[in-house]
Amino acid sequence: MAVINNSVNNTLSSGTNPINIGTDATQKTITIGNVTGTTAVNTNAGSGGIQLTSTNSAIYLYSGTGNVGIGSELVQKNVVVGNVTGTTLAELKAGTSGINIQSANGLITVQSGTGSITIGDDGVA
Repeated sequence: MAVINNSVNNTLSSGTNPINIGTDATQKTITIGNVTGTTAVNTNAGSGGIQLTSTNSAIYLYSGTGNVGIGSELVQKNVVVGNVTGTTLAELKAGTSGINIQSANGLITVQSGTGSITIGDDGVA
């Protein structure tokens, strides 16, 4: 294995061939980037998209005190969180600043199938 350790830009190119990192069938941790100063990690993709897959484990996004934006750039799109398969649970939680739900001249729909919809039943005055 070659180790590259220098202070200039390094480029890994493969033409139209894939670049595989850690794809062999052994357990490992793969780290890209660090949390030093103004370090940035940029992941870009064309129309093929980006897929994060975890087998039976959670996927976390941590940002310290920064915002986490999903679909927040100014381009029209559908943003889907969760699914309606089996006993899937989707939770939306917030601290004391609350939760803001907005629709720009559009419809806000809450559907529960045969379940109930409850608002403000926590017994707090």
